Amino acid sequence: MFRKAKIVAIAVLLSSCLGSAVAEAAFTIQPSLSLQEAYDSNPELNPRSVGEDGMFKSTVTPSLSMRYTGKAYSFAGSYTMTSFFHHDKPALDYDVNGASVSAHADIGKRSSLSITDNYSLNKGVQITDNAVNIHLSRAPIEYNIISLALSTSYGPYWSFTFTALNATTEYDDPALIDSV
Repeated sequence: MFRKAKIVAIAVLLSSCLGSAVAEAAFTIQPSLSLQEAYDSNPELNPRSVGEDGMFKSTVTPSLSMRYTGKAYSFAGSYTMTSFFHHDKPALDYDVNGASVSAHADIGKRSSLSITDNYSLNKGVQITDNAVNIHLSRAPIEYNIISLALSTSYGPYWSFTFTALNATTEYDDPALIDSV
């Protein structure tokens, strides 16, 4: 009997501790889907002299974001993929992928620290011949920005934020360096 009461007491104690921890922390997941239809008058970026007709393109964007918030900290992450579909020319279809992760923590009563990493892969950057302005092909470009921020507040109206960041752009095709 005493052993059973001890187990029940420990279970009640643990559940109350876990209940208060869950009350202070929140975890959310948010899926999303966006659909868009648009008319593009010049999908190949051709000069006006070519006289090409425009076309409709569909854009589909599924995404997923997650967030965990504690008493003095939070973590967040998201992923988005945008796909462009050209109705009359599938050769023009491309994707843009993006991901983001971040962490934020309060350090003391007036200070906080944030770390963020944003990544994007754009597979639809158009390469053109600059001499005649004619679309040649598409090539991917990767972007990555990592930042670290330290903030301190001095009352309700004054604050100081120091941010350090590293931004990287990578091209698979050297022709893109001067085109973007």
